[in-house]
Amino acid sequence: MSLRRLRIAEELAHLILERGAIPDVKKSSEGRCRNRDITTQKRKIEQALISGSTELLQIKRETEQQGRRLLGEVESALAVLAQARADQRAAAG
Repeated sequence: MSLRRLRIAEELAHLILERGAIPDVKKSSEGRCRNRDITTQKRKIEQALISGSTELLQIKRETEQQGRRLLGEVESALAVLAQARADQRAAAG
């Protein structure tokens, strides 16, 4: 056994005695990768939610503007209709 392997074995033995469990080096490095992936996904989701909120506010403003424009058109149409009915009554009367 090489000196390096002997030192690693001693460190593992020390950890086993200290913690009462065998550390899984592969799992811990995979765990770190998973944590990074989760953090990256979390940031992407947060950014999507923030941009979604901004987009919804823009849609709300556009909808309100269209509503005001359409309300004006409806009021104009009602005025034209009222005048047409008045003209019809006058002509029939």
